[in-house]
Formats: sequence, C-alpha cells, structure tokens
Amino acid sequence: MKAFKNLLTPIKEFEDDMTRRTKTLHAQLNQLASLVDSLEVNRAYLIEEGLLADEPDTLLLSDESIQRRQDLIVKYKAQLNIQKQEALEIRHKIERLHSLLNPGRDLNEDTRELFNDPRPSSIARLQRLRESLEIDKKQNLDFYMKGLQEKIENYQKLCFQTTCTSSTDSHDGGDEGTIALTDLILENIENTDPARGQQQQHVADTSEQRLRQLEDDLDTWESFYRSNRYIFDMVTKWKELNDRYLELQTPSADRYNNRGGALLQSQKESSRISKEIPRTESKILSEIDKLDGEVIKINGFSIEDYFSEFRATTTLSRLSSVRKSKRKSVKKGEVESVVMATGVPTKTPSKTDNTAKNRKSLRRRVSKESGLDKVGVK
Repeated sequence: MKAFKNLLTPIKEFEDDMTRRTKTLHAQLNQLASLVDSLEVNRAYLIEEGLLADEPDTLLLSDESIQRRQDLIVKYKAQLNIQKQEALEIRHKIERLHSLLNPGRDLNEDTRELFNDPRPSSIARLQRLRESLEIDKKQNLDFYMKGLQEKIENYQKLCFQTTCTSSTDSHDGGDEGTIALTDLILENIENTDPARGQQQQHVADTSEQRLRQLEDDLDTWESFYRSNRYIFDMVTKWKELNDRYLELQTPSADRYNNRGGALLQSQKESSRISKEIPRTESKILSEIDKLDGEVIKINGFSIEDYFSEFRATTTLSRLSSVRKSKRKSVKKGEVESVVMATGVPTKTPSKTDNTAKNRKSLRRRVSKESGLDKVGVK
C-alpha cells in the first residue's frame, strides 16, 4: 500500500504542475490578445512561431515557450506605452491648434474617440489632422499668434502674474534664469526697399522666431500652472476668504438690521473665516516648502511677503471704512444736538399747512374788499 502511494505522489505533482502551466498560458494569451489588437500586430507571424493559436490546447507548455511569451508581452507593453505617449502629444497639439484657430468650436466626436485609441492606424489619422491644422496655422499666422499671446496672459493671470524662476544657472552665468512674457511687437518693415526679397525673408524669419518663442512660453506657463495648480487654487481661496472677511468687518447701513438673525449669522461667519484664513496660509506655505527648483512669486512678492502686504492693505481699507462711518455718525449727532439746544426743528412746514394758511388769508382779503366784514361775515 505504501509503495502504491509513492507511485501516486509524482502523478499528483505532475497534475498540479500542468494546472499551473495551463493557468499561466491562458493569462498570457489574454494579455497577448489585447496587446496584439492595440498594436495591430500580424497574428499569422505569432501563430507560426507557436506563440498564439486558434486552439490554445495545442500550444506548448514548456518553460521555454512560457518565457518567450512573457518576453513578448513585456516588449509589446513597452511599445504600447510609447504609442500612448505619442498619441497624447499629438492630442495636445491638435487641441491647442484647434482652440486657437477655431475659438468657441469643439472638436467633433470622431476625433475625440481617436484620442483614446492608441492603435497605429488611429495615430496616423490624428497625425494627418494635425498636419492639416498646421497648414491652417501658416495661412492664419497673425490670428494664431494673437491667440497664443492671449493664452499666455490667461495663464499668467491664473498664476497671479507669477514670475517662474528656475534654479538652473542662466547662460551668462547668472544665479537664476527668469522666464518673462514675450514681447509681441513685430518690426514694421516696409516693402519699398529695392532689396524686397531680403526684407520679405527677414519678416518671415522674424515671424517664425516669434512664433517659436510664443509657443515655448505657452508650454512653459501651462506646465508651470498645471504642476502648481493646487497652490494657486489655495491662494485664490485665501484671497476670497480675506475679501469676504473684509466685507463682513466693513460697517454698512443695514449691518444692524437684525432681520432673521442676520447679525448673528454674520458674526458666526466672520469668526469661522478668521480661523480658516491662517489654516489656509499654513497649507500654502507647506506646499511651497515641497517645491524643488522653483520659486513662486505673487505679483513680484514671495508668498510670505504677499500675505503680509495683502493683510496691511486690507487693514488700511477697513480702517478707512470705519473712519468714514464714524464721520457720518458725528455729523448726524451734531445736527441732533443743535435741534435739542435750539428747539428749532429742521423739518420745514408741510405743504398742507401752507395751503390752509393761504386759504384763510384769501378769505379775509375777499371779505374786506367786498365789505362783508362790516356786516360780520368773515
């Protein structure tokens, strides 16, 4: 009996090994099927090499065959990642070209579907679309460059007109290289010179140089904004909180109109915001400390200096509002004190009183002129 059990042991081990290899084969075939479809690989070649088959049970389960399939999967995955990156770059260029050349118009649905398709045929279609847009760009260069300028200015506003500074040394040996907004003042060259061809070439070279500079600047500002968007969003929130706090603290005519408990609600909101502002500041400074090689400046100030400057400005604004409110209160108090001291009201007689007095005077005059007053008729 023991000898029989010893004979069954290798059979059981063989069955377990075959089960494991079969599972590995089917997992590899599923991955290969997806990759072959995404890369549009010729299946006939893989079937000929014994890596794929219409009937999976006919494939070899040897260690060598399994390893060959695994190596092929790794290779195809790397190729797919390259294609996805290429498709992403083409998509970015198409979206930019389309938005600048056709403002207010969305890309059609077929093109958007191609953006999510990494197959070579789809990438080729995207490439043809990009080439078509590049032709339109050359035909509408002034319009396109104006759009680039507007996009750069928009990103600068989103970055609070931030100066993007890199930690790398500049070409002239300076400490830091600063990326500034490109000046778009093109040279006004008249074509009246005898060397007209040279002037036209100079205009073309200048325009091409300006175009490259603008596109590079837009890439820089867009990348800078996207990589630090979380910080800029928090700065926007911080500004909104400060503006709202200033609004709540500024005296107004209807502030003490406590209809519906408005005064209490205003005080609670003011208390909440006063606690949230320093917490937001702390989060912003914490994110700034994590930056490596970049310096973020808001309107030319460092974040800390900008906070201090903004607080000083808003404080002066609030004090100015308070002083104006006090001056109005003082003037009102002076008028009331004069009335109390003289007993003379500032209110003029009403129109009704004037009318009654005039009517009585008229009756007396008429009675006197007609002689009725002599007989006792007034």
